[in-house]
Amino acid sequence: MSTRDTSIEAYHAIRDNGLLSKRRFQVYDELYHNGPLTANEVVRKYQRTNPNIKDASINGRFSELERIGVIRDTGEVRVDEISGHNCILWDVTSNLPVKPEKKKTFKERKEDLLADVVKLGERLPMTYKGDLRKIYHKLNEL
Repeated sequence: MSTRDTSIEAYHAIRDNGLLSKRRFQVYDELYHNGPLTANEVVRKYQRTNPNIKDASINGRFSELERIGVIRDTGEVRVDEISGHNCILWDVTSNLPVKPEKKKTFKERKEDLLADVVKLGERLPMTYKGDLRKIYHKLNEL
């Protein structure tokens, strides 16, 4: 197992400045103090003290925390003691949360694709432009 990439300064800044929502911080805190852990291990820990907590309210936080840079997939797996499946081991990073890139809307992605078709049309021989126009109009109808 590799050396943990933790930072007491990052942990305190996140905790003291409320940089994570309550549920995200609970996951981060558990990983900081006891990681690396699988998502299932974190869920089971919380379900022992709060049996009404849903798996999804914990599991969903892992991808969010990874996207903002405060946890990472260690590249290692552990066999889950209950399911027998290989599960990703997660651990904290020494980073403060960053604002993730905003995902493009469908309209923005469509406009990018149409612009790419136009650029392609500028380079294609005239014999293909009719077919490309049909593709452009079909895309534009989406």
